[in-house]
Amino acid sequence: MCVSSCLYAAEEPPEAKADEALRAEIRYVEALVDNGYPDFAELVIAATKKKWPESEAQFFAIEIRGLLSLNKFDEAEKKIAALPDRNGPKFWAARLEVANNYFARGRKAECEKIYNEFFKRFPKPTKELKEFHRQASYQYGQILVMAKDFEGACRIYEGLLNNLDPKTSDEDDNIWCNVASETSDMYLRLAAQTKDEKKRKHFLESARKYIDKLLWRQDKP
Repeated sequence: MCVSSCLYAAEEPPEAKADEALRAEIRYVEALVDNGYPDFAELVIAATKKKWPESEAQFFAIEIRGLLSLNKFDEAEKKIAALPDRNGPKFWAARLEVANNYFARGRKAECEKIYNEFFKRFPKPTKELKEFHRQASYQYGQILVMAKDFEGACRIYEGLLNNLDPKTSDEDDNIWCNVASETSDMYLRLAAQTKDEKKRKHFLESARKYIDKLLWRQDKP
């Protein structure tokens, strides 16, 4: 009895397994789109929507990405404009894809406008937008880094770290560690650059907060 109960306790919760399976399916569809096979992706998306109906927003956004990758901008915009709920996750997940496309085409101001609107509306991700919120946070952070707005990037990364639970999965743990490392590096850079003692203290304390946690993780067996 003890052995069976211990084995059961060690298993992943069914919800975690389902989430991981959905993530794998999303990664597969994204790979098809990103490698120039949006038509094949449509078939997979149709089947996946039936299995995970709650994932509709995510896969609609990937469909939009496919259209944008084929330079079908008008068709993508028409699909988004046809959505009845402009405040729902389906609309915003698609808008993030438009923002990413703007960034890829060098239209940074338009890209940043969409991101700022998104984070203002969704400071914390809904379940449907969890993956997109995570991707958006990291992508927008990278945009701000390229613009040398390190304080802004740290602010976005802090939000991402606060919305991650490293205990949920190895993937979340790895993402947390990578983002925490980047964030602490930027805080140290900011501390070295500023002449304001109050700001320097804040930057150093912020960096230390993540460095201590990262060192503790390295010491784990």
